[in-house]
Amino acid sequence: MDFTNKLNNYKAMKLDFEHIDIYIDIERTKCVQKNLKKDFANLLYTMGNGIECHALALKIFNGDAQTEYDERECQLIKQFCEQYCAPTVIDAVNLLLTKKE
Repeated sequence: MDFTNKLNNYKAMKLDFEHIDIYIDIERTKCVQKNLKKDFANLLYTMGNGIECHALALKIFNGDAQTEYDERECQLIKQFCEQYCAPTVIDAVNLLLTKKE
């Protein structure tokens, strides 16, 4: 999948970290819904540097399905996901970031 072009042009968007569909096989025939809110917030909080990561970690942790994330926040989410998460989560977050509202 090529998400690069789509991910460079996102605007403020709502992201629901509590209900993320994750494929659990390479064929993408089996999917489970996971709540990544706490885990992803903790990832940013423990592995990130600077006030941006601190603020984003708290925003994700305290947010809900209606919480909007700006372009810079989406870039940080993508960056941290690609650096620290399993491929199944990377694909799920990339799909979340490219979803049309």
